[in-house]
Amino acid sequence: MNVSEYLRWRATDLNQQTSFILDDDSNCLIDKILSFENLTDDLKLFFKETNQIDITPNLPKQKLNTSKRDRDYKIYYNNLDIELLSKLHKPDINYFNFKF
Repeated sequence: MNVSEYLRWRATDLNQQTSFILDDDSNCLIDKILSFENLTDDLKLFFKETNQIDITPNLPKQKLNTSKRDRDYKIYYNNLDIELLSKLHKPDINYFNFKF
């Protein structure tokens, strides 16, 4: 199954990430959102704000179970895929300020 086929299959059973954190009136149900891309910094700030603890998390830098694919994920998507992803994930893209 290539990327295009997967996206079309996945579109039939899709949950937005926002569906896990927003109620039916779009009110956020959680206090803080940490991003995986900045997890160390976000955790440090979280601990400082919530517990007044000045701690720097020591997260492993080694990536486990990584693929040997090209680092730039965008090369796997054609224009139709990008358009489909933009439509399917519009709520998440907008809410989390994601860029593709």
